[in-house]
Amino acid sequence: MASRTVIANDIKEFEDDVISDDTVGEYISVLDRMCLIENQEAFNLNLRSSIRVGKTPKRHLTDPALAISALGLTKDVLLNDLNTYGFMFEAMCERDLQI
Repeated sequence: MASRTVIANDIKEFEDDVISDDTVGEYISVLDRMCLIENQEAFNLNLRSSIRVGKTPKRHLTDPALAISALGLTKDVLLNDLNTYGFMFEAMCERDLQI
């Protein structure tokens, strides 16, 4: 649920590269058009209410295997890091529900 600014700051911090918020937005748009990411809309208990629990959609890679591969994770690493495993499981459930 990171904003474009947070993503740009992370790129600057971890990749030593400067990128603008607009460029991050363009990258997100390209990934969306290529169907590589899916947006999980914010939860709303009442369909007619203007108040939502969260307003920002959560972005998932369409297939969590892409994230696992990009991060270089193995089965053993995931079994020893249950938080990351939980995020990947959530993404897999989201993908299956979308299908």
